[in-house]
Amino acid sequence: MLVAENEWAQLFFRPGRSDYTLVTFNERGMVADGRTFWAQALADRLDVNCYGIVSKGPNWFPFEPTRQLLSLVKSDGPVVTYGHSMGGYGAIKFSRALNADVALAFSPQYSISPDDNDGQDHRYAAYYREKLHQNMRVLPTDMGGRILLFLDSRSRLDLLNARNISRLHPVSIVDVPYTNHSTVRACASATVFSQLMDLVRQDSPSGLKRLLKASSRTTDTYYLNLAKALFERKHGRAADYCFERHKNLATTRNRSSVMLEFRLQMAAGNIDAAGATAKQMLTRWSGRPETYCQYAHWQIAAERWQDAQITLGYVEARWPDFEPARTIMARLRRKIPDRGALLGGDRASPSSEDDD
Repeated sequence: MLVAENEWAQLFFRPGRSDYTLVTFNERGMVADGRTFWAQALADRLDVNCYGIVSKGPNWFPFEPTRQLLSLVKSDGPVVTYGHSMGGYGAIKFSRALNADVALAFSPQYSISPDDNDGQDHRYAAYYREKLHQNMRVLPTDMGGRILLFLDSRSRLDLLNARNISRLHPVSIVDVPYTNHSTVRACASATVFSQLMDLVRQDSPSGLKRLLKASSRTTDTYYLNLAKALFERKHGRAADYCFERHKNLATTRNRSSVMLEFRLQMAAGNIDAAGATAKQMLTRWSGRPETYCQYAHWQIAAERWQDAQITLGYVEARWPDFEPARTIMARLRRKIPDRGALLGGDRASPSSEDDD
């Protein structure tokens, strides 16, 4: 049920029979609707005594308004905070305010200020508001209880955030390999989360690592990221195998998945299949310059010199600061057998439906 709300968030309470109280913080993509909170299905399945705070947008839980809502949280037992990404930040940032015994933070941020994290992490800088997010970065005075950070250590920026957090307070880092920023998917099932809580009580980071390593292998994300890594190491057959596992498990295909399929097709010399995939990307993600660059890569492989020039000219006109387009254009000029094959001028824009 909805307990309270303010300008920035809503607080829910679901009574349960667990001997601990779970406090959940939502991810960036979830918006308060007055009915649901993040991890509600998990709490229902396990009958967990649970509070859920849900932001009214990707606002990274402004401190004072959020603290006021969380002051309404009551518990007779241990308190466990839980969240992923933006929610992982919240699980840490408010752990002391909640007098939490444990914080479970999956792929959390230390801060989204473009000046923090050594100025290297700008993934969420568009959501940063200086007046709203004063003292946004996690501070030692924010942190209480045991802090468990779950991340894929191969994700450079997530690891950077985790290291900055770990300098402030003792933490346990649990590596969840080949999940990238989707670490929480490894414990999405109620069975795995129940086992996770048992291991948290046993204070067994090694057991947590084994559990999440095994459970992550049931997700399409694991096989997609493993396929990427194998492809970059030039293990083509192994990459193809893992990518097929990914496709068999995936319910939807995101841009990263389709992009890797294109790269695998190009590497295997399947030009016709790569062309179909390139056109699919151009149709679905026409607002991204890298999509057109991949389309130009296919046109060059198919020896469609003039079409590639048109595509790259369009990118340079629409995104003049996008350096990869200029790099590919230079490669095109070196590659063509006859400079006369290039056009004197560019058409207005390429089409995903030009001649096959």
